[in-house]
Amino acid sequence: MKLPAPGPASHWLRTAAPLGLPPVAASADFDVLVLGGGHAGVATAWFLLEQGLEPARVGLVEAAEIAGRASGRNAGFLLADLAEPYHRLRAGLGEKAARLRRLSLRNQRLQAELGARLGIDWQFQDDGVLVVAASDHEDGECRASANALQADGFAVEYLDATETSRRLGARNDWGALWDPAGGGAQPAAYVRGVARAAADRGARFCEHSPAVALGEGVDGRVEVRVRPAGGGEFLLRAERVVLALNAYAPLLDPDLAPLVAPFRGQMLSFPPVPPRVLAPVVYRNHGFEYFRQDRAGRFLFGGFRQTAIQAETGYEEEVNPDVQARLEAFARSLYPQLAGVEPDARWAGTMGFSCDGLPFVGPHPHRPGVVLCLGFTGHGFGLAAEAGRMAAALVVEGTAEDADLFSPRRLL
Repeated sequence: MKLPAPGPASHWLRTAAPLGLPPVAASADFDVLVLGGGHAGVATAWFLLEQGLEPARVGLVEAAEIAGRASGRNAGFLLADLAEPYHRLRAGLGEKAARLRRLSLRNQRLQAELGARLGIDWQFQDDGVLVVAASDHEDGECRASANALQADGFAVEYLDATETSRRLGARNDWGALWDPAGGGAQPAAYVRGVARAAADRGARFCEHSPAVALGEGVDGRVEVRVRPAGGGEFLLRAERVVLALNAYAPLLDPDLAPLVAPFRGQMLSFPPVPPRVLAPVVYRNHGFEYFRQDRAGRFLFGGFRQTAIQAETGYEEEVNPDVQARLEAFARSLYPQLAGVEPDARWAGTMGFSCDGLPFVGPHPHRPGVVLCLGFTGHGFGLAAEAGRMAAALVVEGTAEDADLFSPRRLL
């Protein structure tokens, strides 16, 4: 698997301390080996330790740096819902829609509890989520989703345009769905904090060690060949391998190309501009625009991928000047206080979009001993901790709560 070089560092990666973990230096055997040091992979490794596995028998290899790809290049949103409006999700999935939301709420609690337990400074701001309409059609969807969520017992509210504008600190001609569950955080700091804690417990974590081949050994164990940045090639063998590479999984296993595809997201940040006028995180225009202001007054904006679909497909973490210009103009149109303020960081990240919008967590359809934990479709921070716990339980116990929701076999 040959990965493109990392693109410009995100605000999160600039401000989260690197771990400095060593690359793979020798061939080795494991009980469980996790491929991928993003949120899902790190969570899986942590919960394997919580399941009681011997730490020295749990390994994780990352091609670049822990959280260096999408997990450290997103907006840091903790959302309780997916991109699909809830009323439509409910129409298509029935009672599973409510189960998905409850799983997302568990994910929020799990991350908050684990962050507090491990003493991670992940800057969590539980100020809620505004799902803001950008058209009459989307306004109707916000109303319908609010009604459906309330009917299923969830505490959300539809806001009219006046109240939406007040909470935005900017004019909006349509309403919004207000969800008090969720907010924003520093994603790279969180993932690296959990990784450090797992490594301190004795799990063998390695950075700068891309996997280049995945196969089955003669004894039934899974074999992974890695080529560390420093040179050489080593063979890692394990009873189980968890594939947590998200968008990059098809580069190692082409059989997964029909399940997950790479799409790029563009982001920028401005230096702090007090006072803070926007508390909740904002998900607007069906998620094609998303932004927040942290408690120091820093605005972060992402989106506009829909204006360059062809260009924003693939693995290169390239900053797209056209999309960045649109983001910058949009930010200033909403918040005039940004006039004359230049962005202090621009970056891109490659997300793994699944073919049906839901992650894949469970046994690989065609490879014995391999478990998938990938395909988060831009919602990894809101799902990956629970997905990692699910993957660990499936490895150790063979079963996990709500595993049917994400089973790779659902498409067979």
